[in-house]
Amino acid sequence: MSKRTGKTGGRRSLPLALGLIALLLAGCGGGGSKYDIPPGALDYVSQQQLDKLAALGLPINQGLTPPDVQGAYYANSMIRAATSVPGDTITTFANESFSLSGQAADNTVSVSYVQGPESGDGLGSFVSGSGSHFTIFTQITGLYSDIAFKDAMLLSGEIAADGIHDLRQGLLLTQKGDDPTNLVLLVGQARVIAESDGLAARTTTSSALTSARPAALADGDGAPRPGGAGAR
Repeated sequence: MSKRTGKTGGRRSLPLALGLIALLLAGCGGGGSKYDIPPGALDYVSQQQLDKLAALGLPINQGLTPPDVQGAYYANSMIRAATSVPGDTITTFANESFSLSGQAADNTVSVSYVQGPESGDGLGSFVSGSGSHFTIFTQITGLYSDIAFKDAMLLSGEIAADGIHDLRQGLLLTQKGDDPTNLVLLVGQARVIAESDGLAARTTTSSALTSARPAALADGDGAPRPGGAGAR
């Protein structure tokens, strides 16, 4: 109670105080997001970042009953679908092999991937969705031309027996190291990348997470652009 509030004033303010508490509690519902996604997803990507990726056309498949997404997949025709980078000239990206495993009742799942010279193993993630549609929320760290970077990454698609249909990958740069010539995207810039043939095919785990093949760097424009972090 404020030193400037008398006892009578304090009693009269009780209903207002209770109303404020109720509003605060209501604001904490839904895991802190306007999307129906696991609350832990916001540990990897903020509400503002989700909104930015959604504005670029990335589907955010909502719901707390996602399908079983576990398996190994191979995307061999990754192209830029949308960008927030002014004058963006990069349109194609290295092939990507990735594995989803350890999906649990709390909607956690582990992501491992290889794309060009970059790889990540056992990245903590959350998955949302319903029916056959899903979205995965995670963060990756990597190097591009010896520049360290970190970005929020979302994977969205529809799971099927033959793989992931309509795969979309949203990436938004959240941190980077010294980069005087801006080889890497600026913090806050984002891209949405799509599998242009419509299917990231199921494969075996052993073949999905091998070292990047030379052929992977020869596809598209031949540039190893893991995560789409390169600015040019």
